[in-house]
Amino acid sequence: MLEIGILDLCKRGPQQSAGDALHGTLALAMEADRLGFHRYWVAEHHVEDSAEACPEVLIPLIAGCTKRIMVGSGGVLLRYYSPLKVAETFLTIEALFPGRIELGVAKGPGVTRASVAEALVSGNRWELTDEAFDRKVFELGRLLANAVAPSSDGSAGVRARPYGVPPPPLWVLGSGSKSQRLASDIGSSYACALLFPGGMGLGPQLIADYRRDFGTPNTPGATPRACIALSVVTAANEQQAIEQNRAFVSMGLLESNVVGSPEQCAARIEAIATEHRATEVLLANWHIDPAQRIATFQRLADALNLSTRYPTANRQPAPETAA
Repeated sequence: MLEIGILDLCKRGPQQSAGDALHGTLALAMEADRLGFHRYWVAEHHVEDSAEACPEVLIPLIAGCTKRIMVGSGGVLLRYYSPLKVAETFLTIEALFPGRIELGVAKGPGVTRASVAEALVSGNRWELTDEAFDRKVFELGRLLANAVAPSSDGSAGVRARPYGVPPPPLWVLGSGSKSQRLASDIGSSYACALLFPGGMGLGPQLIADYRRDFGTPNTPGATPRACIALSVVTAANEQQAIEQNRAFVSMGLLESNVVGSPEQCAARIEAIATEHRATEVLLANWHIDPAQRIATFQRLADALNLSTRYPTANRQPAPETAA
Protein backbone atom coordinates (compact mmCIF):
# COMPACT_ATOMS: atom_id res chain seq x y z
CA MET A 1 0.00 0.00 0.00
CA LEU A 2 1.34 3.43 -0.97
CA GLU A 3 1.88 5.62 2.09
CA ILE A 4 1.21 9.33 1.57
CA GLY A 5 2.74 12.01 3.79
CA ILE A 6 3.32 15.76 3.90
CA LEU A 7 6.63 17.61 3.74
CA ASP A 8 6.16 21.03 5.34
CA LEU A 9 8.84 23.53 4.33
CA CYS A 10 7.58 25.89 7.06
CA LYS A 11 7.71 29.03 4.93
CA ARG A 12 6.28 32.40 5.94
CA GLY A 13 4.93 35.18 3.79
CA PRO A 14 6.40 38.72 3.77
CA GLN A 15 3.47 40.05 5.81
CA GLN A 16 3.15 37.00 8.06
CA SER A 17 4.57 36.66 11.54
CA ALA A 18 6.63 33.61 12.46
CA GLY A 19 4.06 32.77 15.12
CA ASP A 20 1.18 32.78 12.63
CA ALA A 21 3.16 30.60 10.22
CA LEU A 22 4.04 28.11 12.93
CA HIS A 23 0.47 27.93 14.20
CA GLY A 24 -0.47 27.24 10.58
CA THR A 25 1.92 24.29 10.60
CA LEU A 26 0.29 22.90 13.74
CA ALA A 27 -3.17 23.35 12.21
CA LEU A 28 -2.16 21.55 9.02
CA ALA A 29 -0.54 18.73 11.00
CA MET A 30 -3.71 18.18 13.02
CA GLU A 31 -5.78 18.16 9.85
CA ALA A 32 -3.33 15.74 8.20
CA ASP A 33 -3.72 13.44 11.19
CA ARG A 34 -7.51 13.59 10.85
CA LEU A 35 -7.47 13.07 7.08
CA GLY A 36 -5.32 9.94 7.17
CA PHE A 37 -1.91 11.06 5.93
CA HIS A 38 0.81 8.66 7.08
CA ARG A 39 3.57 11.07 8.12
CA TYR A 40 4.29 14.75 8.63
CA TRP A 41 7.86 15.97 8.20
CA VAL A 42 9.17 19.48 8.81
CA ALA A 43 12.22 20.92 7.08
CA GLU A 44 15.15 22.87 8.50
CA HIS A 45 16.03 26.12 6.75
CA HIS A 46 18.19 29.05 7.82
CA VAL A 47 16.87 31.56 5.27
CA GLU A 48 14.81 34.74 5.37
CA ASP A 49 11.45 33.24 4.41
CA SER A 50 11.60 30.34 6.87
CA ALA A 51 9.35 30.36 9.91
CA GLU A 52 11.71 28.11 11.89
CA ALA A 53 15.18 26.61 11.86
CA CYS A 54 14.64 23.97 14.56
CA PRO A 55 12.65 20.88 13.55
CA GLU A 56 13.57 19.30 16.89
CA VAL A 57 11.40 21.97 18.55
CA LEU A 58 8.43 21.57 16.21
CA ILE A 59 8.36 17.76 16.11
CA PRO A 60 7.32 17.17 19.75
CA LEU A 61 4.77 19.98 19.50
CA ILE A 62 3.22 18.33 16.44
CA ALA A 63 3.32 14.88 18.01
CA GLY A 64 1.68 16.27 21.13
CA CYS A 65 -1.31 17.74 19.26
CA THR A 66 -1.88 14.73 16.99
CA LYS A 67 -2.86 11.15 17.74
CA ARG A 68 -1.43 8.65 15.24
CA ILE A 69 0.51 10.31 12.42
CA MET A 70 4.28 9.73 12.15
CA VAL A 71 6.25 12.93 12.76
CA GLY A 72 9.79 13.60 11.64
CA SER A 73 12.44 15.88 10.20
CA GLY A 74 12.84 16.46 6.52
CA GLY A 75 15.56 16.91 7.49
CA VAL A 76 18.03 17.91 10.18
CA LEU A 77 21.04 19.57 8.50
CA LEU A 78 23.54 17.31 10.23
CA ARG A 79 26.67 18.98 8.87
CA TYR A 80 26.11 21.80 11.40
CA TYR A 81 25.62 19.64 14.49
CA SER A 82 27.07 17.05 16.79
CA PRO A 83 25.77 13.54 15.96
CA LEU A 84 25.66 12.78 19.69
CA LYS A 85 23.46 15.78 20.41
CA VAL A 86 21.11 14.94 17.52
CA ALA A 87 20.89 11.30 18.64
CA GLU A 88 20.08 12.27 22.22
CA THR A 89 17.52 14.87 21.13
CA PHE A 90 15.60 12.39 18.99
CA LEU A 91 15.88 9.55 21.51
CA THR A 92 14.28 11.88 24.05
CA ILE A 93 11.45 12.75 21.66
CA GLU A 94 11.01 9.05 20.82
CA ALA A 95 10.77 8.24 24.53
CA LEU A 96 7.89 10.71 24.83
CA PHE A 97 6.09 9.55 21.66
CA PRO A 98 7.14 5.91 21.15
CA GLY A 99 6.83 4.55 17.63
CA ARG A 100 5.81 7.87 16.06
CA ILE A 101 9.12 9.70 15.47
CA GLU A 102 11.40 9.63 12.40
CA LEU A 103 14.84 11.19 12.02
CA GLY A 104 15.66 12.42 8.54
CA VAL A 105 19.06 14.01 7.93
CA ALA A 106 20.26 16.02 4.96
CA LYS A 107 23.25 18.04 3.80
CA GLY A 108 21.32 20.97 2.32
CA PRO A 109 20.13 23.25 0.76
CA GLY A 110 18.73 24.88 3.89
CA VAL A 111 21.49 27.50 4.10
CA THR A 112 22.19 29.87 1.22
CA ARG A 113 24.81 32.23 2.73
CA ALA A 114 28.35 31.09 3.52
CA SER A 115 28.51 33.41 6.52
CA VAL A 116 25.49 31.69 8.07
CA ALA A 117 26.93 28.24 7.40
CA GLU A 118 30.22 29.20 9.06
CA ALA A 119 28.40 30.70 12.04
CA LEU A 120 26.47 27.46 12.57
CA VAL A 121 29.76 25.55 12.92
CA SER A 122 31.47 28.34 14.91
CA GLY A 123 33.96 28.88 12.11
CA ASN A 124 35.05 25.21 11.90
CA ARG A 125 34.95 25.08 8.10
CA TRP A 126 36.11 21.46 7.93
CA GLU A 127 32.65 20.49 9.19
CA LEU A 128 31.16 21.79 5.95
CA THR A 129 32.96 19.26 3.72
CA ASP A 130 31.25 16.25 2.16
CA GLU A 131 33.61 13.94 4.04
CA ALA A 132 32.66 15.47 7.39
CA PHE A 133 28.96 15.09 6.63
CA ASP A 134 29.36 11.43 5.67
CA ARG A 135 31.33 10.77 8.86
CA LYS A 136 28.63 12.42 10.95
CA VAL A 137 25.89 10.30 9.37
CA PHE A 138 27.85 7.10 10.04
CA GLU A 139 28.45 8.22 13.64
CA LEU A 140 24.77 9.08 14.12
CA GLY A 141 23.76 5.63 12.90
CA ARG A 142 26.22 3.99 15.28
CA LEU A 143 25.03 6.02 18.26
CA LEU A 144 21.39 5.21 17.59
CA ALA A 145 22.13 1.51 17.19
CA ASN A 146 24.04 1.39 20.47
CA ALA A 147 21.49 3.30 22.54
CA VAL A 148 19.18 0.39 23.30
CA ALA A 149 21.01 -0.62 26.50
CA PRO A 150 23.95 0.62 28.59
CA SER A 151 27.26 -1.18 28.36
CA SER A 152 27.22 -4.25 30.61
CA ASP A 153 30.60 -3.57 32.21
CA GLY A 154 30.30 0.19 32.62
CA SER A 155 33.32 0.72 30.40
CA ALA A 156 34.14 4.14 29.09
CA GLY A 157 32.80 5.15 25.71
CA VAL A 158 30.50 7.60 24.01
CA ARG A 159 26.90 6.40 24.08
CA ALA A 160 23.68 8.28 23.41
CA ARG A 161 21.15 8.70 26.17
CA PRO A 162 18.50 8.00 27.30
CA TYR A 163 19.25 4.27 27.30
CA GLY A 164 16.58 1.70 26.58
CA VAL A 165 14.75 3.69 23.91
CA PRO A 166 14.29 1.92 20.56
CA PRO A 167 15.86 4.37 18.10
CA PRO A 168 13.62 6.20 15.63
CA PRO A 169 14.07 5.20 11.98
CA LEU A 170 17.01 6.99 10.35
CA TRP A 171 16.44 8.43 6.87
CA VAL A 172 19.04 9.97 4.58
CA LEU A 173 17.51 12.67 2.38
CA GLY A 174 18.94 13.92 -0.89
CA SER A 175 18.54 14.46 -4.61
CA GLY A 176 21.71 12.96 -6.06
CA SER A 177 24.04 10.01 -6.12
CA LYS A 178 26.07 11.02 -3.04
CA SER A 179 23.09 10.83 -0.69
CA GLN A 180 21.92 7.61 -2.37
CA ARG A 181 25.29 5.94 -1.84
CA LEU A 182 25.40 7.10 1.76
CA ALA A 183 21.95 5.65 2.50
CA SER A 184 22.98 2.39 0.84
CA ASP A 185 26.30 2.21 2.66
CA ILE A 186 24.85 2.63 6.15
CA GLY A 187 21.69 0.65 5.48
CA SER A 188 19.30 3.48 6.32
CA SER A 189 16.02 4.42 4.72
CA TYR A 190 16.30 6.77 1.73
CA ALA A 191 14.14 9.77 0.78
CA CYS A 192 14.75 11.03 -2.74
CA ALA A 193 13.76 14.65 -3.35
CA LEU A 194 12.36 15.14 -6.84
CA LEU A 195 11.45 18.78 -6.26
CA PHE A 196 14.53 20.26 -7.93
CA PRO A 197 15.08 20.72 -11.69
CA GLY A 198 16.02 17.42 -13.32
CA GLY A 199 15.00 15.39 -10.29
CA MET A 200 12.27 13.45 -12.06
CA GLY A 201 14.74 12.14 -14.59
CA LEU A 202 17.27 10.98 -12.00
CA GLY A 203 14.91 9.48 -9.44
CA PRO A 204 14.22 5.99 -10.84
CA GLN A 205 17.92 5.17 -11.25
CA LEU A 206 18.82 6.58 -7.83
CA ILE A 207 16.27 4.39 -6.10
CA ALA A 208 17.23 1.33 -8.17
CA ASP A 209 20.88 1.86 -7.19
CA TYR A 210 19.89 2.31 -3.54
CA ARG A 211 18.05 -1.00 -3.47
CA ARG A 212 20.86 -2.79 -5.32
CA ASP A 213 23.62 -1.48 -3.06
CA PHE A 214 21.76 -1.61 0.27
CA GLY A 215 24.29 -2.69 2.89
CA THR A 216 24.16 -3.78 6.51
CA PRO A 217 21.21 -1.94 8.06
CA ASN A 218 21.83 0.46 10.91
CA THR A 219 18.85 -1.14 12.67
CA PRO A 220 18.88 -4.98 12.87
CA GLY A 221 16.39 -6.52 10.46
CA ALA A 222 15.76 -3.30 8.53
CA THR A 223 15.10 -3.58 4.81
CA PRO A 224 15.39 -0.97 2.04
CA ARG A 225 12.71 1.73 2.31
CA ALA A 226 12.50 4.32 -0.44
CA CYS A 227 10.39 7.46 -0.30
CA ILE A 228 10.03 10.17 -2.93
CA ALA A 229 9.25 13.84 -2.25
CA LEU A 230 7.10 15.67 -4.80
CA SER A 231 5.68 19.18 -5.08
CA VAL A 232 2.03 19.41 -6.01
CA VAL A 233 -0.41 22.14 -6.98
CA THR A 234 -4.07 21.29 -7.16
CA ALA A 235 -7.29 23.28 -7.33
CA ALA A 236 -10.95 22.71 -8.09
CA ASN A 237 -10.08 22.09 -11.75
CA GLU A 238 -7.05 21.72 -13.99
CA GLN A 239 -7.06 25.26 -15.39
CA GLN A 240 -7.10 26.84 -11.94
CA ALA A 241 -4.20 24.61 -10.89
CA ILE A 242 -2.17 25.55 -13.99
CA GLU A 243 -2.76 29.25 -13.30
CA GLN A 244 -1.74 28.83 -9.68
CA ASN A 245 1.43 27.00 -10.69
CA ARG A 246 2.31 29.81 -13.10
CA ALA A 247 1.81 32.32 -10.31
CA PHE A 248 4.17 30.38 -8.05
CA VAL A 249 6.83 30.22 -10.78
CA SER A 250 6.49 33.97 -11.40
CA MET A 251 7.24 34.46 -7.68
CA GLY A 252 10.53 32.61 -8.13
CA LEU A 253 9.36 29.26 -6.76
CA LEU A 254 10.14 25.95 -8.38
CA GLU A 255 7.94 24.44 -11.06
CA SER A 256 5.75 21.84 -9.35
CA ASN A 257 6.12 18.16 -10.19
CA VAL A 258 2.37 17.50 -10.25
CA VAL A 259 -0.25 20.03 -11.38
CA GLY A 260 -3.94 19.48 -12.05
CA SER A 261 -7.33 18.68 -10.61
CA PRO A 262 -7.35 16.53 -7.46
CA GLU A 263 -8.16 13.42 -9.49
CA GLN A 264 -5.43 14.15 -12.05
CA CYS A 265 -2.90 14.75 -9.26
CA ALA A 266 -3.85 11.53 -7.47
CA ALA A 267 -3.38 9.49 -10.65
CA ARG A 268 -0.07 11.19 -11.41
CA ILE A 269 1.25 10.66 -7.87
CA GLU A 270 0.42 6.95 -8.08
CA ALA A 271 2.09 6.68 -11.49
CA ILE A 272 5.29 8.42 -10.34
CA ALA A 273 5.50 6.17 -7.29
CA THR A 274 5.13 3.10 -9.49
CA GLU A 275 7.79 4.39 -11.90
CA HIS A 276 10.22 4.88 -8.99
CA ARG A 277 9.30 1.64 -7.21
CA ALA A 278 8.63 3.78 -4.15
CA THR A 279 6.18 2.66 -1.50
CA GLU A 280 6.09 6.03 0.25
CA VAL A 281 5.49 9.57 -1.01
CA LEU A 282 5.90 12.98 0.62
CA LEU A 283 3.94 15.90 -0.82
CA ALA A 284 5.02 19.55 -0.60
CA ASN A 285 3.00 22.60 -1.60
CA TRP A 286 4.02 26.24 -2.10
CA HIS A 287 0.97 27.93 -0.56
CA ILE A 288 1.74 30.22 2.39
CA ASP A 289 -1.82 30.94 3.55
CA PRO A 290 -2.83 28.28 6.13
CA ALA A 291 -6.39 27.97 4.82
CA GLN A 292 -5.18 27.39 1.26
CA ARG A 293 -2.68 24.77 2.42
CA ILE A 294 -5.35 22.91 4.36
CA ALA A 295 -7.75 23.06 1.41
CA THR A 296 -5.06 21.63 -0.89
CA PHE A 297 -4.43 18.61 1.28
CA GLN A 298 -8.14 18.06 1.94
CA ARG A 299 -8.67 17.79 -1.82
CA LEU A 300 -5.73 15.42 -2.20
CA ALA A 301 -6.84 13.24 0.72
CA ASP A 302 -10.24 12.74 -0.89
CA ALA A 303 -8.79 12.08 -4.37
CA LEU A 304 -6.24 9.61 -2.96
CA ASN A 305 -8.93 7.82 -0.92
CA LEU A 306 -6.94 8.08 2.28
CA SER A 307 -9.98 7.05 4.29
CA THR A 308 -9.67 3.57 2.77
CA ARG A 309 -5.89 3.44 3.20
CA TYR A 310 -6.09 4.44 6.86
CA PRO A 311 -9.54 3.48 8.13
CA THR A 312 -8.64 4.37 11.73
CA ALA A 313 -8.34 8.05 10.88
CA ASN A 314 -11.11 10.36 12.01
CA ARG A 315 -13.07 11.15 8.88
CA GLN A 316 -15.64 13.46 10.40
CA PRO A 317 -16.02 16.55 8.22
CA ALA A 318 -13.73 19.44 9.11
CA PRO A 319 -14.88 23.05 9.10
CA GLU A 320 -14.96 24.62 5.65
CA THR A 321 -11.79 26.47 4.65
CA ALA A 322 -11.11 28.97 1.91
CA ALA A 323 -10.08 27.55 -1.46
